[in-house]
Amino acid sequence: MAAKSAAGLLSVDSMFTTQEERDNAQRSYVIDLPAAEISDFPNHPFKVRMDESMVELADSVKQHGILVPSLVRPMPDGSYQMVSGHRRKRAAELAELPTVPCIVRELTDDEAIIIMVDSNLQRERVLPSEKAFAYKMKLDAMKRQGERTDLTCATPLHNTGNPLTPNLAPGYMLGDGAIVSGGTGVTVAPPDFNTIPSGIVSGNGTNTGGTATPTPSTGFTEVTSDLYYKGGYLATLKIPSLNVNVKVYEGTGSSVLAKGAGHFEDTSIWDGNCAIAGHNRGANCYFGDIHNLNVGDTITLTTRLGTRTYSVASVNKISETDNSLLAPTAENCLTLFTCVRNQSAYRWAVRAVEV
Repeated sequence: MAAKSAAGLLSVDSMFTTQEERDNAQRSYVIDLPAAEISDFPNHPFKVRMDESMVELADSVKQHGILVPSLVRPMPDGSYQMVSGHRRKRAAELAELPTVPCIVRELTDDEAIIIMVDSNLQRERVLPSEKAFAYKMKLDAMKRQGERTDLTCATPLHNTGNPLTPNLAPGYMLGDGAIVSGGTGVTVAPPDFNTIPSGIVSGNGTNTGGTATPTPSTGFTEVTSDLYYKGGYLATLKIPSLNVNVKVYEGTGSSVLAKGAGHFEDTSIWDGNCAIAGHNRGANCYFGDIHNLNVGDTITLTTRLGTRTYSVASVNKISETDNSLLAPTAENCLTLFTCVRNQSAYRWAVRAVEV
C-alpha cells in the first residue's frame, strides 16, 4: 500500500512513484560501492585491528576478491552506512580494490544495531569489553522496539505468573494456584539432548560419535552427585568489585539461602546459562549490591568442572514473575537474581557472559 502522512494523505513520494517502485525500494539488492561512500557504524563496539589476521584477509581479497558482500543501509544524504562487513571493507582498501560488493537494505537504527551485533559476535576473536558493550547496545535497541526478551536466549520463556524467587523477599506468600517446583519458583525444562543425532556435541562438550560435528543450539550441564564439594556446595562465586566470595548451594529455598547463594535447580550448572539467587539484606546479603555492578565488571564461578570468568553485560530490574532469563542459552553465561528492596514485585537481574 502507498505510504500516507500523519493526516492520512498520500506522501509526496507516493504520489509520484508507482507501487512497483515503492515495493522495490524496500527490497534488498547487491551493488558495488566505493569504500569512500560507506561510513562506519556509529559507536561500533568491534574494533578493526591491523593484525596478522587482517593482513591474511587483505592478501586473500587481493587474490580472489570479496566473496561475501557486506551489508549496508542507505542514508538520507545519499551515502551508505556499514552494518556488517567492516573488516572486509578495510581489507578491500588495503588490497586497493576500487569497490566493495554490498547488500543494500532499508533498516531502522534499532534493526541495524541488532543485526550488527549478531553478525559480529560470530568473529573468532572478540574482546570481553567489546562483547559486553555490544550486548548492551542490542538490549537497549530491543527495549526501544518494545520487546522483552533475553539477549542470547534461544527460546525465551513467557511469564508464568509464578514467583521467580519466592524465598528472597521475607514474608512473601504464594497466591492461590501458584505452583513452586523444587523451591525455585519456576520450572524450566532443559533441552533434550537425546533427540540430537549422533555426532552432535553434547552440552558438556563431549562428542557422541558419528561424522557430523555441529553444536546444539543451547548448552546445559545437569547437576550430578560427583559435582558436589565435601561441604555440600556446588560452586564458589566471586565478584571482585563488590568483595563478594560466596559458596553456591543447590536450590533457592530459605534454608539454602541462609547458608549462601542458591543455584536454580532447573538451570545448568556449567555450560549455557547458570542462574543463581541470593539475599540482599540480613546477615547473608551477598547480593545486596549487585544492582551497582557496571557493564564490564568481572565475575568468576568455580565448580568441579573448572573456573570461568564472566563479564557483566546488563543489569536490569524485572518483574518477579519474569522468568525469561532462566532459559537455556547457546552462549555460556551467568545470571544473578536478588529482590529489590521495598519493591516485592520486582527483582534485580544481572546477566554476565563468559570471557
